Amino acid sequence: MAEAKKRNWKLNCAVLDSGAHLVSFKRMDGGAIASISIAMHKARTAVKFRRDTKILELASHSNPYIATLDDVIASRGGLPIIDQDKLIGGIGCSGGTGSQDELVAKAGLAAVGKLAALAAGRRLESASGNLRVGHLPILDSGFMYICLD
Repeated sequence: MAEAKKRNWKLNCAVLDSGAHLVSFKRMDGGAIASISIAMHKARTAVKFRRDTKILELASHSNPYIATLDDVIASRGGLPIIDQDKLIGGIGCSGGTGSQDELVAKAGLAAVGKLAALAAGRRLESASGNLRVGHLPILDSGFMYICLD
């Protein structure tokens, strides 16, 4: 949310766990009401398909049948959260343009990665466009606490 505040974009951001259940949600003052469910849907799509929702958006340009897949939102702003090739959740942002939503989601993912790396005592690694971090003991318990501020 810090990136959205810095740019004065009125967004909603959701973080889901690996089962696509809501863990954290923030709505900025002035954020569109309709974007609440869209942010959650973007995060859920990122979790269920283990990929950036931008990939589905781009795929839908040449293959309109992407939109017929169950529970898909083919719009930028949804990213999976991955730890050592294991899906641990997703982040979704909505309320701006697709590019704005994506930028804020990436900033949120980077912030999660920095906190996780500090907790794990490791430095960050980046691979395949997804942020990957070392072992996260706090997440093994089944609880994930993420601050989007």
